Amino acid sequence: APTDGKEAPHYTMLAKLQRRLSGGARRQSAKVDAQADFFHDRVKALPLKGNMDRAWLEENSSLDADKREEMLVCSIIEGCALYCTEEPGHMALYTAASYFNHSCAPNAAIESSRPTVLVRATEAIPEGAEVFISYLPVQLLEEPGPKRR
Repeated sequence: APTDGKEAPHYTMLAKLQRRLSGGARRQSAKVDAQADFFHDRVKALPLKGNMDRAWLEENSSLDADKREEMLVCSIIEGCALYCTEEPGHMALYTAASYFNHSCAPNAAIESSRPTVLVRATEAIPEGAEVFISYLPVQLLEEPGPKRR
């Protein structure tokens, strides 16, 4: 999703997902079925932004089901989407890379376009040690700490 648009990238990604998974093609198209299954099995299982309580969000009866789904997916996207290194001005959601933890002094870096991501070690990582990436674009990582926050 573009990061310089009128809407926050997570809303743009949510709208794209909603368009892709609606329209009655489910159970009529193997491709749409596979995308929907991936969304429900993998994307919706990703961690939420910050320390949001998934149980509260999923069980909150004061919100209608569509609004709960939107809030859940926006929280996932906002917490897990990464900046594209090969396409500045875009962010994307990579399910596998979403499980890496952030460090301002990472031992690995991502190389990404909108459809793909590659994680490469930037230094020797001992067996059993955690692999860290930066969630921030390289330009922001070079800024002093207070500016990054």
